[in-house]
Amino acid sequence: MIDVPTQSDIEHKGDVIILSEYRGTIHCESTVYIKPNASAQGEIHTQNAHVMGYFNGFLEVRERVIFTDGSRFEGILDTSNMVCSLGTTIIGEIRVTPNKI
Repeated sequence: MIDVPTQSDIEHKGDVIILSEYRGTIHCESTVYIKPNASAQGEIHTQNAHVMGYFNGFLEVRERVIFTDGSRFEGILDTSNMVCSLGTTIIGEIRVTPNKI
């Protein structure tokens, strides 16, 4: 598990947790968490994502992305599976392709 600095590019095998503001590119082999009141801008390439705060940019998730109540997404999402709470705001291009190779 790693809490990310404000601005950097990250490659990490474990979980990545964003607690405040982040800008950059993340390559993660596990799960990226964007916590409530946190924001991330840039690119994220990960196995799983759990968005509770704000994201703007390109999000590529190989397995599943979860948006919780109050989360906000702006940008391009490419994923195999998506779970979305009723209070989520999503603006942009969404590609959900189950069983993609």
